[in-house]
Amino acid sequence: MKTTTHSQPLQNFPPLLLERIASISGKYGDLADDMSQHLALTLFTKLKSDHHFAQQQIGYQIKFAKWESLHFYNDVTVYDKYVGCEPFVIDEGGDQVGIFDEFISSGDSVEESVINHETAQEVMNAIESIPVKYQRVALLIMQGYKPAEIANKMMISQRMYSYMAKRLGELLKPCFDNHLITKAH
Repeated sequence: MKTTTHSQPLQNFPPLLLERIASISGKYGDLADDMSQHLALTLFTKLKSDHHFAQQQIGYQIKFAKWESLHFYNDVTVYDKYVGCEPFVIDEGGDQVGIFDEFISSGDSVEESVINHETAQEVMNAIESIPVKYQRVALLIMQGYKPAEIANKMMISQRMYSYMAKRLGELLKPCFDNHLITKAH
């Protein structure tokens, strides 16, 4: 299997790691060359800059490469789906600009905006899966209300609110544990 055309960083890699980079990359079809280059560069940088990582067994480094390949693939997918096909519009000044630049004003990149939107949707789906009384607590917490304010709005004692907040955490924990809700990178 082809590893990469950039052999400089690869000269110091153990043969097993090179073989696994090629194996991991080969699973991504058209992205195989880009994937292997990305993995080689990322591993090379990590091995040079992180002494603790460099001392780990090769199995740990291979797992890191697999994990990194998933993140790279997700980034490429988001880019291809939302940015690579970005249409252009003419702004008020008559200049041609990307539609995302024109309509996304949060300061986030398009990728960050998409990830934030998808994460928010996952959180809302998780909240919709719990009993209604806990949904209300979750929404008030998300809106930034303090515990005393939530208790007041719901016409319950602060002690009852504390119980409900604890129970809410227990209800949502499986959503986080099962990776239904993922952290944005």
